[in-house]
Amino acid sequence: MTMPEQPSLAEQRRILRGELLAQREVIAEQLNPASRANGVYPRSMTMRFLTEHSTLAGGVFTAAATLLVGARYFKSIATALAMFKAVRSATNRGR
Repeated sequence: MTMPEQPSLAEQRRILRGELLAQREVIAEQLNPASRANGVYPRSMTMRFLTEHSTLAGGVFTAAATLLVGARYFKSIATALAMFKAVRSATNRGR
């Protein structure tokens, strides 16, 4: 009675890596079926949310800033920013 030959350690490692890679691909597809290609920008789920739902993200940011900074201070910052943009736009037109 002879023992069947087992694959070498390097061959076992190669097989296991292939199985792990296949399992990772299945999990990635289950987590995000819309994005199949690797390296698609943006890669992080947070940045995908911010770029795909910019209006909602802006509203959430505004609400959070209002709560953290206070409505009066946030309004004055928003007004100052709007004034700065208007001045910058007026100076750029003259060029």
